[in-house]
Amino acid sequence: MFFSEGIRSIFASHPPLEKRIQRIQAGWVPSKSSSVAVTGGGADMAMGFTSAMTPSAEAAPATIRVENVEQVINNVGEISPHAVAYAADLLNQIPESLLGAAHDVYTSRALIFAFLLDDHDDAARAKQLEIINGYGSSEFVQLSTQYGGAIASLDRRQVLPLFEIARHALADMSQSQGIKFLNTINELVKADRHISMFEWVLYRLTKRTLDISTNAQRSLKAAKATIASQHVPASKLLSVLCHAGHDDPVEAEKAFEDARTQTGWHWLSLLSREESTAMTLNGTIEPLAMLRPADKQMLINAAVCCALSDGEITISEGELLRATAELLGCPMPPLD
Repeated sequence: MFFSEGIRSIFASHPPLEKRIQRIQAGWVPSKSSSVAVTGGGADMAMGFTSAMTPSAEAAPATIRVENVEQVINNVGEISPHAVAYAADLLNQIPESLLGAAHDVYTSRALIFAFLLDDHDDAARAKQLEIINGYGSSEFVQLSTQYGGAIASLDRRQVLPLFEIARHALADMSQSQGIKFLNTINELVKADRHISMFEWVLYRLTKRTLDISTNAQRSLKAAKATIASQHVPASKLLSVLCHAGHDDPVEAEKAFEDARTQTGWHWLSLLSREESTAMTLNGTIEPLAMLRPADKQMLINAAVCCALSDGEITISEGELLRATAELLGCPMPPLD
């Protein structure tokens, strides 16, 4: 079944997650490795995927090799024991101080602020700290700075899982608190006058969590739009995914053509690299989320084709792909 009713992020239930896995997979032992690193990649940097987090000295592979693209497509909307185990291993290597902060509705806000702190532009960072101080108190500034230092040592693969836990803790906020928090995130993102893909993902997923908590997702039940009527936002989304994973315009074009062939949607149009930015994604998700189920499934298939046309995917490209699937109401397990 493509849509799994009541499915939530597999990262939202730690520490009980380990017990769940042990029930599913007898003999499973969580990894206790404390060595972590941040992954990168040329395409990530060029497309603005990097946040303020500084890579650690010991880097993990920049890309993940995916042998079976069809299996990735089939896993959308489903959570396998393997995916749960992989998620638990990632979480098990994250410091308890960060995990504890992620689970609390108060400290999770400071943690999310920490993801956005700029470590490369002193002026932008100073402005961000002023914004955080204005949000609540100097304690938020202290906590955000503290968490930011710890986040900098994480493996890049652990960043989205940690954020996933933190954003689900926000569901306990009132509507007015949620609006104030989102406005603050928006200010932090704009502090350096540049919106990266990571910042876009963080903002949109946070907004989705708060929207769900106020029942704003009800409109999705009326999803009846056809993909033909939404060809412009579909082309924008797939163009961003193609350019995000391919520095070479020829390779990006090939990835887009693969998606066009896979779907039979020959009216799709590839945007240039300059047109395929985080800002391009604004206004694309809402109409695409209203697609009828069959067309939405095809769109996700096309997105996977764009990202995996060369059989490889960067960590950050995978984050964008998973975030897109989540925003469309079709959660995707992490790739490993």
